[in-house]
Amino acid sequence: MPDWRALRPNLVNEAKLGRSTEDLGWNRPHPEIPTLSASDFVPGGFGAVPLYLPGSPAFYAYRNRNKTWEMLDNLLWARGRHVVTAGGGLLLRSSDGFLTAGRDGEYQFSGLFGFILDQPSMFRSAVSRQALPALQLPNFDREYRYNQYYLFAQDTFKATSRLALNYGIRYDQYGAPRNVGPAKDATLELGKGANLGEGLSKSRMVYPGAGDQQLYQPDQNDWAIRFGFSYDLLGSGRTLARTPLAVCSALPISL
Repeated sequence: MPDWRALRPNLVNEAKLGRSTEDLGWNRPHPEIPTLSASDFVPGGFGAVPLYLPGSPAFYAYRNRNKTWEMLDNLLWARGRHVVTAGGGLLLRSSDGFLTAGRDGEYQFSGLFGFILDQPSMFRSAVSRQALPALQLPNFDREYRYNQYYLFAQDTFKATSRLALNYGIRYDQYGAPRNVGPAKDATLELGKGANLGEGLSKSRMVYPGAGDQQLYQPDQNDWAIRFGFSYDLLGSGRTLARTPLAVCSALPISL
């Protein structure tokens, strides 16, 4: 939803607001029935063939639902030989969903008679690591939030009738995803060691407590400086030579 407003003849403001959503997923029919699978051997060297048993063959249900808000505002000011543009933008994202692998359990049978006699050869189900040694189903629901913003200012300066200079500065804050739901993500914490192998051998699982869980530390020093120029080679305005922009990012500036 863009909006352009001329505040004065030489001052124009541009504002935009956008929203998007996406929802992808599927359900596992009759989750009260575990996944049932079996295979049987056919004489004559045909090997194992799958047997289709009652219930859904799906091992999990899945959902990924995303919502995004994007806002930006730019101010363009023309004065003399300068055209100055400054502005910023904000991106707000939320994502929630689940992947219920093993939630409903799975029984495997060695053949049709194993199924008829109710003698499974294997059973597997998802359990919560954090609750061990107690056997408890994990919470599969997850909720994440992710925000980022940017600010910039630039100037186009008409140095001569044929030469124009472009220069500016920009800052980006990419943020980091945060788990804001009640179920948090377990992380692997490396132990002390002289190398990665020793660190892995002494690693342990860490389960965060209440409150938002930031998945990693964001970079706070994403600055960029740009410079370039354009030159009218023939003075007719039809043939221009331009330089590529020079960008220096991640400058060592502390905030």
